[in-house]
Amino acid sequence: MDGVQIELRPFQAKEIPKLQDRKRSGIVWDMGLGKTVALGTIGAKAQLRRWLVICPDNAFSVWGTNPKFPDRTIKDYIRAHEPDIPVRCEAINGTPWERDLQWATPYEAGGVHIRVCTYDTFIRDWRRTIEQPGKKKRTVQFIPRKNYHIPEIVVLDESRRIRSKDTQAFKTIDRFLNYYNPPYLYLTTGTPGHEPKHFWTMLNLINRKYFRSYWDFVKAFHYVDELPFGTEVNEPKNLDAFHNLLKRHASIIKEEDVEQERPPLTRQLLPIEMDEDQKKLYEDFLEEAMHWVDEDQKLLVAQNELTKLTRMRQALVCPKILSPSLGVGNAIKDFIQTVDPKDHTVIFTPYIAAFPHFREFLAWAGWNRNLYFFQGGMGTDERDLRLQAFRSTGGTCICSILYAQAFSFEPATKCFFIGYDWDPDNNRQAEKRLHRLTTQNPVAAYYYTFRTTFDERLAEIVNIKQQHVNITMPSQLRAYMQ
Repeated sequence: MDGVQIELRPFQAKEIPKLQDRKRSGIVWDMGLGKTVALGTIGAKAQLRRWLVICPDNAFSVWGTNPKFPDRTIKDYIRAHEPDIPVRCEAINGTPWERDLQWATPYEAGGVHIRVCTYDTFIRDWRRTIEQPGKKKRTVQFIPRKNYHIPEIVVLDESRRIRSKDTQAFKTIDRFLNYYNPPYLYLTTGTPGHEPKHFWTMLNLINRKYFRSYWDFVKAFHYVDELPFGTEVNEPKNLDAFHNLLKRHASIIKEEDVEQERPPLTRQLLPIEMDEDQKKLYEDFLEEAMHWVDEDQKLLVAQNELTKLTRMRQALVCPKILSPSLGVGNAIKDFIQTVDPKDHTVIFTPYIAAFPHFREFLAWAGWNRNLYFFQGGMGTDERDLRLQAFRSTGGTCICSILYAQAFSFEPATKCFFIGYDWDPDNNRQAEKRLHRLTTQNPVAAYYYTFRTTFDERLAEIVNIKQQHVNITMPSQLRAYMQ
């Protein structure tokens, strides 16, 4: 059995031994910096044979459950150090009876056995909720399994899913770890949160004795107001102490820390004008919260401020989302004037409702070949087939921003955002589908913005939020991380 030759980057070679020595740690590395590489290396060097990985379903392929996945997986990273070891990756799925049988079956001996399940599957299989008389919240009751074969390592991939202490996922996983106490535990994320309070669940699972109380932690690192109807958590404080505490329980690598080790990622705004449909829609919603579409005999109404804001954003992305006689917007029109259809290029957008309209327009413009669409709900097998075809043929991928996790759009080096998410973490997650650790060429991310609209203000707000992230998790952490 041949091993894959994988050369660790300098920052990986420095951080991995620390992570292995800790045994329980957060791996807070920016997207695309090789968290799975680190875990495969730790598992091989510590000779860990029984794995449990809990992750989103779109990350299954990275964990080796799809043999047709075109990229490297955990199997490759383990075999790079143990070339002769058999590695079996098993997805926990199927009916409840089939899953119960999988959980009850011992791990296979003689090699590495990795079991992979989603957070939702884990919740369904390991807990039940009990209603309490007179209370709205249900009690979570953990259900231990008789003769369960305890894993040697548990990985919580994309652990932002358990950022809140009140989620069923956190409560169930907390009880599982407390009951079985696996020797190794790693929580991985490239988007850990914006404020210290977002880190408590991670830190609690790593060291529950030290981080027993959520409110003690929050009051230490946030300004807090005690109000008649509850406690209000305000801005962060004591960030130096927070960083010193965090560095003892997590490895933190920002892309700025390793920018000399790979080609750069550049971001650029592309200011454009609205077309007539967009301008009329935008102004009517702004002034009157409604718009009459004469061709369709349809009145578009925004009942509240949130709906109004959504309709205005949709108008800038693709007016046709709102009514069939309207146009597709100037962003996609500018795109076909900018890009060669044979290049490997990606469009990100927050609205999958725009997909059929973009498809129709691109076909009309002669771009009806080599179009690949990616959105929530598609299976990982179908996703991986489309990725393989995209790499072979070139063309354009159109992907929803929120779906852009746990896979790579390489060798694409250009992406265009037609609309963007208010959470900067989600935009960065999307960018990192192109800007990977294995990237050989510079990557450019272009953001369409419309002049004289709140789009310009939105870009500023998103940038302010990103600055807040950098205050809480500064890029220059070397002084703390040495």
